[in-house]
Amino acid sequence: MNAILARTCRFALAVMLLLVPAQASAQTFTAAEDGFSIGFPGTPQVDEPPADGSGVKIRIYRLAQDPVRWAVFVATIPEAAGGTDDMWFGLLAPKVPADCFRDERHGTVTGGVTRDFMVLCEASGNKGVRVRQAKVGNRLYMAMASGPPGFEVGADAQKFIDSLLISPPQ
Repeated sequence: MNAILARTCRFALAVMLLLVPAQASAQTFTAAEDGFSIGFPGTPQVDEPPADGSGVKIRIYRLAQDPVRWAVFVATIPEAAGGTDDMWFGLLAPKVPADCFRDERHGTVTGGVTRDFMVLCEASGNKGVRVRQAKVGNRLYMAMASGPPGFEVGADAQKFIDSLLISPPQ
């Protein structure tokens, strides 16, 4: 199951890196069924990859405004899956060389934990990417903003990531 989820996560990252541009004025977008809201600069497209038999349900919310891209990836994992938070975060992280990660930080949200980082290197397609991952209950969230090199340290990327609000599971 971990290999299937990892492959699906890498696919979602590839889609995100190919499709995202700069943030205009953000509007709060709420995905009640996935328990989050975030400030997208427009209405995102919602993709739900077909089930792969692992029991993991995946939904991707994305918006492209060339040359910048915005996305939230949500994976709902079967309760019995187990594993550590770092293991699950690792599945959501792209297969990017360790020296490409910048400014990694761990934190908490109500009912869960977070990990923030930036990626900038050839493996990211020479795009600057800012990421916030969160694990709350049996859900994994990954909010991403990507653009030209330098975008990842800018105010628009930080504002998007900081606008992610997660509702604790009921």
